[in-house]
Amino acid sequence: MGARRRPARGQSVTAARCAVISSLALLGCLVAQGSLRALLAFVWVTTMIAGIGLEWLARRRVREAPAAATPKRAPRGRPPGAA
Repeated sequence: MGARRRPARGQSVTAARCAVISSLALLGCLVAQGSLRALLAFVWVTTMIAGIGLEWLARRRVREAPAAATPKRAPRGRPPGAA
Protein backbone atom coordinates (compact mmCIF):
# COMPACT_ATOMS: atom_id res chain seq x y z
CA MET A 1 0.00 0.00 0.00
CA GLY A 2 1.28 3.45 -0.89
CA ALA A 3 1.14 6.72 0.94
CA ARG A 4 -2.12 8.60 1.09
CA ARG A 5 -2.66 11.32 -1.46
CA ARG A 6 -4.74 13.42 0.89
CA PRO A 7 -3.92 13.83 4.57
CA ALA A 8 -6.19 12.04 6.99
CA ARG A 9 -8.90 14.25 8.40
CA GLY A 10 -9.68 14.06 12.08
CA GLN A 11 -7.02 11.51 12.87
CA SER A 12 -4.15 12.09 15.25
CA VAL A 13 -0.87 10.30 14.50
CA THR A 14 0.02 10.45 18.18
CA ALA A 15 -3.30 8.83 19.07
CA ALA A 16 -2.45 5.91 16.79
CA ARG A 17 0.92 5.55 18.49
CA CYS A 18 -0.78 5.57 21.88
CA ALA A 19 -3.09 2.80 20.66
CA VAL A 20 -0.12 0.64 19.65
CA ILE A 21 1.67 1.22 22.97
CA SER A 22 -1.57 0.53 24.84
CA SER A 23 -2.07 -2.74 22.97
CA LEU A 24 1.47 -3.87 23.73
CA ALA A 25 1.02 -2.97 27.41
CA LEU A 26 -2.21 -4.98 27.54
CA LEU A 27 -0.49 -8.00 26.02
CA GLY A 28 2.33 -7.55 28.53
CA CYS A 29 -0.24 -7.51 31.34
CA LEU A 30 -1.45 -10.92 30.28
CA VAL A 31 1.97 -12.55 30.60
CA ALA A 32 3.60 -10.55 33.41
CA GLN A 33 3.23 -11.02 37.15
CA GLY A 34 3.55 -8.87 40.24
CA SER A 35 4.76 -5.28 40.08
CA LEU A 36 5.47 -5.44 36.36
CA ARG A 37 1.83 -6.36 35.72
CA ALA A 38 0.69 -3.37 37.79
CA LEU A 39 3.04 -1.06 35.91
CA LEU A 40 1.88 -2.36 32.53
CA ALA A 41 -1.76 -1.99 33.59
CA PHE A 42 -1.08 1.63 34.53
CA VAL A 43 0.64 2.25 31.18
CA TRP A 44 -2.25 0.56 29.38
CA VAL A 45 -4.91 2.74 31.02
CA THR A 46 -3.00 6.02 30.72
CA THR A 47 -2.09 5.54 27.05
CA MET A 48 -5.63 4.46 26.26
CA ILE A 49 -7.07 7.61 27.86
CA ALA A 50 -4.43 9.79 26.18
CA GLY A 51 -5.15 8.25 22.77
CA ILE A 52 -8.89 8.77 23.13
CA GLY A 53 -8.33 12.37 24.20
CA LEU A 54 -5.96 13.12 21.34
CA GLU A 55 -8.34 11.62 18.78
CA TRP A 56 -11.24 13.61 20.22
CA LEU A 57 -9.22 16.84 20.01
CA ALA A 58 -8.18 16.10 16.41
CA ARG A 59 -11.78 15.48 15.35
CA ARG A 60 -12.94 18.58 17.19
CA ARG A 61 -10.29 20.69 15.42
CA VAL A 62 -11.44 19.41 12.02
CA ARG A 63 -15.07 20.19 12.86
CA GLU A 64 -14.27 23.73 14.02
CA ALA A 65 -11.95 24.61 11.11
CA PRO A 66 -14.69 25.17 8.47
CA ALA A 67 -16.75 27.20 10.94
CA ALA A 68 -13.80 29.50 11.63
CA ALA A 69 -13.04 29.91 7.91
CA THR A 70 -16.47 31.26 6.98
CA PRO A 71 -16.77 35.02 7.47
CA LYS A 72 -19.42 36.15 9.87
CA ARG A 73 -22.02 38.55 8.60
CA ALA A 74 -22.67 41.76 10.40
CA PRO A 75 -25.94 41.73 12.30
CA ARG A 76 -28.73 43.42 10.42
CA GLY A 77 -29.93 46.39 12.33
CA ARG A 78 -32.79 48.70 11.64
CA PRO A 79 -32.12 51.39 9.08
CA PRO A 80 -31.62 54.88 10.50
CA GLY A 81 -34.87 56.66 11.10
CA ALA A 82 -36.95 53.48 11.43
CA ALA A 83 -39.00 53.17 14.58
